[in-house]
Amino acid sequence: MNIVKSDQYETENQAAFPDASQGEVVVFPASFAQRRFWFLDRLMPGGWAFNLPAAYRIRGALDIPALEKTFSEIVCRHEILRTTFKEINGEPSQIISDPQPVRLPVIDLRVLEPAQREARVQSHIESEFGVAFNLSTGPLMTITLLKTGDDEHVLIKNMHHIITDLWSEEIFLAEWVSLYQSFSQNKPASLDPLPIQYADFSEWQRQSLQGEVVEREAAYWRKKLGGGIEPLSLPTDHVRGADTNLSGAVVKFSIQRQTADALRILSRREGTTLFVTLLAAFKILLYRYTGHTDMAVSTPITNRNRAELEKLIGFFLNTLVLRTDLGGGPGFLEVLARVRETTLGAFEHQNLPFEVVVEKLQPARDLTQHPFSQAMFIMLPEMKSVWKAGGTTVEAMEVGRNSMEQDIILSLYDKGDAIEGLFTYSVALFDRQTIEHMARHFQVLVESIAANPACPIDDLQIIDDAERAQLLVNWNDTAAPCSLTPVPGLIAAQCARTPAATAIEFAGRKMSYAELLDRSQRLAAHLQKLGARPGQLVGVCVGRSPEMIVSVLGILMTGAAYVPLDPQFPSARLGQMIADAAPLIIVTQRNTEAALPENSAQRVHIENELSLAPEFRAPEISPESIAYVLFTSGSTGRPKGVEVPHRALTNLLESMLKTPGLSSADTLLAVTTLSFDIAGLEIFLPLICGAKVLLASRENAQDPRALAAMIAKSNVSVMQATPATWRGMLAAGWEGSQKLKILCGGEAMTRDLASALLTRCSSLWNVYGPTETTIWSTV
Repeated sequence: MNIVKSDQYETENQAAFPDASQGEVVVFPASFAQRRFWFLDRLMPGGWAFNLPAAYRIRGALDIPALEKTFSEIVCRHEILRTTFKEINGEPSQIISDPQPVRLPVIDLRVLEPAQREARVQSHIESEFGVAFNLSTGPLMTITLLKTGDDEHVLIKNMHHIITDLWSEEIFLAEWVSLYQSFSQNKPASLDPLPIQYADFSEWQRQSLQGEVVEREAAYWRKKLGGGIEPLSLPTDHVRGADTNLSGAVVKFSIQRQTADALRILSRREGTTLFVTLLAAFKILLYRYTGHTDMAVSTPITNRNRAELEKLIGFFLNTLVLRTDLGGGPGFLEVLARVRETTLGAFEHQNLPFEVVVEKLQPARDLTQHPFSQAMFIMLPEMKSVWKAGGTTVEAMEVGRNSMEQDIILSLYDKGDAIEGLFTYSVALFDRQTIEHMARHFQVLVESIAANPACPIDDLQIIDDAERAQLLVNWNDTAAPCSLTPVPGLIAAQCARTPAATAIEFAGRKMSYAELLDRSQRLAAHLQKLGARPGQLVGVCVGRSPEMIVSVLGILMTGAAYVPLDPQFPSARLGQMIADAAPLIIVTQRNTEAALPENSAQRVHIENELSLAPEFRAPEISPESIAYVLFTSGSTGRPKGVEVPHRALTNLLESMLKTPGLSSADTLLAVTTLSFDIAGLEIFLPLICGAKVLLASRENAQDPRALAAMIAKSNVSVMQATPATWRGMLAAGWEGSQKLKILCGGEAMTRDLASALLTRCSSLWNVYGPTETTIWSTV
């Protein structure tokens, strides 16, 4: 089916415009691609996100009338440049007006100093690029000329994407150069007439993509893209918002000739193209960043596969989504074969517009994300940047503004020797430094592929020697002096320094450091009498109260290790823990003793036994002695008791005094049950530096509103909790405290939670570590 001039649609819709019979306007259907921009403009009116701006520095004597004639002729040749859009019968249509002469606004900046002049140029560029085009009224192209010297100008051109694409820009420039060459020498235009116009293409497209043709093509894409594609979860610096900020920025890099040549040789040997090889590398990079094996990356195609379209300005661009399975631990050559097969299939079915694919497949829509993919790959030949037009030289300027429909776009330009690259990224999601790292990772990855293409993709290098040293050596060079004084000695020393200060507060009751030391030593003396000593295990089955802390500290003072026995645990679990640990003694209370199953351990009721305690004599406690035994949850089998030595606990506490930092002025709100190791940090960290432990009851620890009230009422400055607890507090309307240091651990912390918390605190610390590594191993 050839593309020919058509007046059928025009005739059908002439009634919509009474003056059309006079030749002022003609009407054609919008192409499928134009329809998408029309509807996006309706959803997000008044924005510049779909502008395609350009700026050019013109040097040499410029004939402005000849330049105006040049642009007038281009507008006359290409109906799309004088097209606007209106809705007819519920569908957008192209309204083509008669050509009018182009009159260039000229702004003379020569009176300014050079520095001021260049600043004004940039200001004008920003202003012009930010124009919000009205698709209904037009015009959809603006051109402004700045006079920056007697023989130097800057031309600023801006067009809405609905009437142009990158290929069209090359056509525009080629015609500009040719026509200006002729008109500046008073010669007639030398360009061949255009056989058709863009509106003829859109009418042909409407007629040709119907019925079985569409269904056959849609069946292919349904097979390839159906079933849902998980959004690409790149690690962003900022949370994806609902405001659809489409601003973009660029990071440049290059692939050196030696690597580029090796990749070209590899491509030829494997029977594919450099495009496919580098696309495979990009997909592997995204896989290494995200862990996604179902990898969808889109790529734009010119969609000018007919001779009649090659010299037309207009929006022909189509988007192909290339989906590849990277699962199974393949080598690069296997991935290359998979990407090659995917690419060949997609190009065989490229005629169906992306907009129709979306319409047919109906993916879940999110205005903040592109359907099917959030990353794009583009590979182009080297782009020309300087042209000769008559007696002038025209040089493309870098424009500082990009708009983003994708999260990230990798553009590669094959210069024949090196390969130049651009990572264009959403500034709403990423910081520049992050993308600079990504560009370096891509460089290292393709070097690794060139050196060893048979390598499994999980083993390909993406970091260079310097970054490897930083990750493995520099960042792990955390050795620091540690006193190795066991926790009882650290707390006793603090009690001597600040005896009158409040050590613990619970339900309105306060206990000073002096009272804490006295009661703990009394308990320790009694436990010693019963046989507690280093190497022994002593259970603790006490409710949340100051007595719980006295019990733990008293046990540690004997050199024995404490074993938490939560009275809320099922009896069977407590029985199993007691059977495995075989504690010599269990410290308990009258109201918690009933939770304990039958066992042979001696019982100490903390309420009654202390008055009979003999004088306490502090034993020598080795740093290697066990401080506590905590049982795992049993999620992987029978619960296991983890023994943690004093040296590990002391090392953790002393490091946490520095990062994130704690002092005697702090109040820490303790919310964690004693059966989790984090409770040890909540209790011991404040007590070794003179801070206050504000102990939450079990009921308050599970009530987000109660926790929020405690933070506000008691001037809490430090709190550790799980992400679930913090989410609960946010859901309850907690507004935060600007003096609060937040520690978040126990589960993975998501980026959206981190962002929400950061606005409500003085600092946020993401902490992690299994019980076996002593509470936290990373901060």
